[in-house]
Amino acid sequence: TTEIYTLSLHDAPSFLFSRFGSTWIYQAVARKVDPAVFGNVSQFAIVVCANDFDPEKYQALLRLFGIAYLSSADPLSVLRPYLSVFTTAKCKLEGIESGSFDASSFDARRAFLASPISAVVKRFGPETILLWNAVMLRKRIVVFSHQVADLLQFTRSLPLLAWHRQNWGILRPYVTITEPEIRDLKATGVYIAGTTDTRLSSRSEMYDLLVDLSEDSIVVADHARDDFALSSMHKDVAKLLLETAEQGNDQAVIKSLALKTREIIGKLESLGTPLSFEKVRQDAKPQLARFLMSLAQAEGMEIAA
Repeated sequence: TTEIYTLSLHDAPSFLFSRFGSTWIYQAVARKVDPAVFGNVSQFAIVVCANDFDPEKYQALLRLFGIAYLSSADPLSVLRPYLSVFTTAKCKLEGIESGSFDASSFDARRAFLASPISAVVKRFGPETILLWNAVMLRKRIVVFSHQVADLLQFTRSLPLLAWHRQNWGILRPYVTITEPEIRDLKATGVYIAGTTDTRLSSRSEMYDLLVDLSEDSIVVADHARDDFALSSMHKDVAKLLLETAEQGNDQAVIKSLALKTREIIGKLESLGTPLSFEKVRQDAKPQLARFLMSLAQAEGMEIAA
């Protein structure tokens, strides 16, 4: 038993997370089990559904549940720590090193920041501005990769490009091509969806921007090209992203971009409401004016009829 516990602690089960509707789904899969305990069962999965986004918290909790279940293959061994967490937000497995969990040691804001946004910028260079444009204008983004871990890490980084919204609810880090999931995406309207299924990435009607992590490429869907026309402002933001990312400091990237975003939105707000294309056009060229109007709409500002 001790040997199996050691495996579960140092060789963590596969872990993934996604969202369906308004529910976050966290799943851990254990692929190393003791045949003397589990018989013909070669692996098992434990799933937790929750209302909040905190992968690190739920990965720690699922690991603890996995350790408890590995010892006996008895569901009651998971129920006990679950009830303890449900009632006290903490639990401890007696006699197990690192076999404790305390929800108070996890911070939701830390979960938002636990993504290497500077690595995203370095990976895509100047093309990162297309990601920023898509997130700011609430466009539909589909991310393809052969590796689920790459999808999870990359997709959770993108909402950082619009830090002022702090909206991780638009994430669907891992989806398949099942009809319920497709209906969920359509009902959501705006999303950042990750997939390992080329059938989704080949359906251009499902996205405005396609990111292929296996090829390190970004493709704008034909129907969305007008919304991705770049302006002098995009050039300034791209330069800012590249310069701050070069330092390798994720918080510096987030802070500088948030300040720039606040500046852009502040200029829009200074024009008063309702906004109109003619009003915005007075101080901006057509491509920039179009972007600013789309941004105003994405921010929920009042637009003239």
